[in-house]
Amino acid sequence: MSIGDKVRRIRQAQGLSMRELARKVGVSPSLISQIERNQVSPSFSTLKGLAKALNEDPSSLIDDRIPLEWILVKKDARRSVYTGQEGVALELFAFPGPRDKRMEVYLIKLQPGSVFTTDMIYTSEGNSQDDFIYVINGTANITTDRRSYIVEQDEACYLTHENIQSLSGNSQIDTKIMWCIHRIL
Repeated sequence: MSIGDKVRRIRQAQGLSMRELARKVGVSPSLISQIERNQVSPSFSTLKGLAKALNEDPSSLIDDRIPLEWILVKKDARRSVYTGQEGVALELFAFPGPRDKRMEVYLIKLQPGSVFTTDMIYTSEGNSQDDFIYVINGTANITTDRRSYIVEQDEACYLTHENIQSLSGNSQIDTKIMWCIHRIL
């Protein structure tokens, strides 16, 4: 996919007009139109401006190996994340590149009695976030910096203004949890 096609698709997905994008980049709307129609290639400084205005990494606009959209994440396309914690398997559902800045979705599998300490998930940037946890299988004990919750199979927990410290499997079977983190920038 060409740079122009990527710019157009990302711009449209974000609901920006050519005029709005041009204003953010500091170029004319006609240049944006020419880039999107692949009539001209952007200069390096314009490419950097486009990437910044679209909240992208410049390489994602020029590298064909980086996918433009991950609408469907197939089972075999999820990425395993090394936790270093025994009895804990963590899979990331979304592309971890520059496009994924506000939301992360994880599948966590806990063997009975195992504990996942979540310090590797939280950033030190001080951004607040909302957490949504759905227990697919088993029972989970969720410990935050304020309290603990026991969440059973097919139950969900929505947390705001609390940081999850740990998740543990609280049953005799493997616990499977879907954790969605929405970072508030």
